[in-house]
Amino acid sequence: MAVLNVYLGDDLMPGQPDHPAGYWEDNRITATNDRILASQGFSWRKPGFDCTRMKLDSSYRPTVEAIAEDLRPRFSQAPLWGFKDPRTCRLVPLWKDVFKKLGVRAAYVIVVRHPRSVAESLRAKYGMSLRLGYMLWLEHITAALHATRRDQRVFVSYDRMLDDPRRELRREAAGLALDLP
Repeated sequence: MAVLNVYLGDDLMPGQPDHPAGYWEDNRITATNDRILASQGFSWRKPGFDCTRMKLDSSYRPTVEAIAEDLRPRFSQAPLWGFKDPRTCRLVPLWKDVFKKLGVRAAYVIVVRHPRSVAESLRAKYGMSLRLGYMLWLEHITAALHATRRDQRVFVSYDRMLDDPRRELRREAAGLALDLP
């Protein structure tokens, strides 16, 4: 995304021995998503969370306002900004309210990775069963597809991004109506 001049913030999750390049995930956004899921009795590692059943009533207004107030000073100077956090797949309806509060137009990049690859990665990193990894992949991708079905979005292949990043970035830029620098 940085190649497309998308600002990702300055508090990114650092690399780990198993992923030295880093995850490109904003620590505060990740922590926020974890707190929201926990408030519903879930975590990103637990299947069964359905964001369409999450009531975004007035009780969530303070949460939406707090997130917006945290993001505003951090990203307001950037003409184009974004963030990456797989947890967001399950919380798109809430984030849409945040974007509305900020007065920004959202577009979504949905990275598609083979479910077996995801399940094996989760097993290697967290000791999860393949079955749980598959279930989580399905829930995350289904939630993202459903919640963004009427929005501007572009699909990016994780494998193609690794194999031919320039080609996939051109597709991404075209889908988001951005110019490659």
